[in-house]
Amino acid sequence: MVERRRPTLDYEITCNNLDVFNVRWNFTGDQLALGTSNGYVQLYNSSFEQIRNLNCQSGAEKMPITSVRFRPELVDTSRKPVLLATTCDGGVVHWNLANGKSLSMTRLRNEQIYSADFNSDGTNYILGCKEGKIKLFDEANFTQIGEFSHSMQGEAEGAQRVFCLKWFSENLFLSAGWDNKITIWDIRTTKYVREIIGPHVCGDSVDVRDNYVISGSYHIREQLQVWSLENGGNIHTLTMEFGGKKCMPYSVQFCRNEGLMFAVGGVGSGEIYFYQADTLQQVAVIPDAVKTVYSMHLGNNNRFAIGIGNSSRIYTT
Repeated sequence: MVERRRPTLDYEITCNNLDVFNVRWNFTGDQLALGTSNGYVQLYNSSFEQIRNLNCQSGAEKMPITSVRFRPELVDTSRKPVLLATTCDGGVVHWNLANGKSLSMTRLRNEQIYSADFNSDGTNYILGCKEGKIKLFDEANFTQIGEFSHSMQGEAEGAQRVFCLKWFSENLFLSAGWDNKITIWDIRTTKYVREIIGPHVCGDSVDVRDNYVISGSYHIREQLQVWSLENGGNIHTLTMEFGGKKCMPYSVQFCRNEGLMFAVGGVGSGEIYFYQADTLQQVAVIPDAVKTVYSMHLGNNNRFAIGIGNSSRIYTT
């Protein structure tokens, strides 16, 4: 039996009347970015002192941040540290974190952006948009170099939003959203490699490690599922109901340094849960999450950050 444990709360950052929709550690674990409902990204150091407040608005209205990603920085390069942020009205901003200035601020016309991710060396990034579209960009000049789409004729536009993107190898990434499936893509072709039918994804609630794909569906039953990356088959399924309360996930993520352990958070149950992907055994729980958990990130510093309502909590795992 795996020992059940409880992570320790270290710190809480309160954002007053703003919701925290995105949390992200940088790769060294000494900076934490919070994407908020007013279109700003708040950047904190390892002592949780705010060092930047980045305005990502490209229009007159205050649109919320939908994704935040630190660009991977290779050891043998001298590239400046960069953060990518997107807004739901099509805004895309690259920030030079060394001086707090924007390197590029664009707005994709007639577009909405819900998710983003970099490849492992930070040379390309992808944006998850409406109508089932994923757009591929060259990081060197911020230009679009490809597009992937699995939209179906006759399907409502709102049913095709791409809420989750995960780039997991040199040429492969996966996407998920309201279309009730996980799609695996190869950037060398515009066609998908495989589809996993079932998950109804409403946030950053799909992740992959080794041969395991984990998904959190915004449902009242069979919310948590584990799949085979190799063949798309279902390995485990769990209905998340505890003490009469159902958890409907917004965020699911593997822990950085904990093998196959992953975390699940959302709305409904008031708790955050940790499981083993190979057995789906619960190994830890964080209680008192009475507000909605919009986002989570487990950094290389063994610290676990969550965006919960109008605050971010930091735990030691």
